[in-house]
Amino acid sequence: MSWLKNPYSSRIKVGHQGRACLVASLLTIIGSVTPVSASLAETGVTNAQQLQDTRIRLIDYEILLLKAEIALRNNELIAFVQHMQQLESQQTPEKFVSRFDYLQQQMQLIDTNSSQPSIEFTSAADAQNIVVLLPLSGPYAEAGQAILAPIQQAFANKKVYVIDTELYTDMAELARLVNLFNPDLIVGPLEPHKAEPFLQNNINKPTLLFTSIQQKYAHVVSLASSAKANAAALQPLLSQVKPQYVAWLVDSSPVSDPLIAAVEEQFNQADSKGFEFPLRSEAATVIEPELLKNGVDKSLAKLVGAEQSSARVNWLKRTIDRSIESNQYVRQDKSLLIAAVPHQPAIQLAPLMGYYGFNYPIIWVPTQLPDTKTFNLSLGSWQKTYVLLPRYFVYEQALSNKKNQENINIGLFSALAEVAVEMIRRSEQPKPYVINSQIGRIEVKSDGEYYLLPELFELNNGRMKRISLERLKPPR
Repeated sequence: MSWLKNPYSSRIKVGHQGRACLVASLLTIIGSVTPVSASLAETGVTNAQQLQDTRIRLIDYEILLLKAEIALRNNELIAFVQHMQQLESQQTPEKFVSRFDYLQQQMQLIDTNSSQPSIEFTSAADAQNIVVLLPLSGPYAEAGQAILAPIQQAFANKKVYVIDTELYTDMAELARLVNLFNPDLIVGPLEPHKAEPFLQNNINKPTLLFTSIQQKYAHVVSLASSAKANAAALQPLLSQVKPQYVAWLVDSSPVSDPLIAAVEEQFNQADSKGFEFPLRSEAATVIEPELLKNGVDKSLAKLVGAEQSSARVNWLKRTIDRSIESNQYVRQDKSLLIAAVPHQPAIQLAPLMGYYGFNYPIIWVPTQLPDTKTFNLSLGSWQKTYVLLPRYFVYEQALSNKKNQENINIGLFSALAEVAVEMIRRSEQPKPYVINSQIGRIEVKSDGEYYLLPELFELNNGRMKRISLERLKPPR
């Protein structure tokens, strides 16, 4: 079919011939409308109004039908599908059935021609026909535009079609539209709540996502969750310390459980760098996180054994009915504290650990990144504490007083788009591999996920400096 041979236009355009056809058809319809004023006396106002409403509905329907026909004739695929979706949601008037049936046949032909067997992401480097799914309106519009610009620039010699995902709540409808383009590569969606439902609609094309998903696909590359990224960043240190020497303090946020699960999964697998981890059954007996509740002081006292020591001393006092002098006993079997907690409890960790006589490293893994202004104001309150932070947050923190926060975030999305372009170009390269980008170290794993790894910083007496994980040598 000749109208399918040139699917290059990504915006709705109506040519002079199409506009003439539309206007002529409207004039014909309007001219055929019988004046109703003369018949009001005989039929009554109600019947006259109903007749007028019916004729208006017919006009509206044929206008939409003409738009679909013109879009089909002018090879405007997006516009054609969108108009057809509107037509299919309405009852077709009898006089337009044949024209509507013809348009439906064209839709079915497109569906048939679009079907292809499932392929892997490795073919993305040769893609000539790319569909980009980004929010170009609504609350995420600026992020979508920031990502779109580098992609369009990088693939200026290819056919790049852009669909505004803000216009779609039904991912089956969006998937149907995307499949009609028969793309060689799909980039997006950006919104986390749309990515996985979109992929569940027989999307058998190489796809690159800017968010994490639960299910793995051979043809999909997706961003790993923050929990997996933090676990991967801790991996070299944990391989030296061994899990039985690590104390874990976690909050009840949705981030903490996935972090522990990701760490246990690492200890259950042989790492590509040659680390030897215990089996999952053994790891499960040594990774026993303490839940942060009733204040960080009480939770930490329970974690280090101070609470149990005080309880034993009080029991002994009651039993012998006299006062006694005692030294508080605390556990000495740990050499590292990893705390997946919010900002304010994390500040209290070092002073409390000092009170109990511990001087081993404390690594804070934020379950939620603090506001940069709040974080800057708190720098003077930190005692020696290490923290895993993504590079973009540190960049925001350093420039928060010099730049508009919105501009900083837009820069982050642009950098993420450049990383995506690099992964597309390297799609045939054997995995795993590493990309050193302006937003940090990116590790592309063999399982189809890419990890934006956080970096380790030391917070102490108002200073913040980057250090290497290898410099941490917990006492044994």
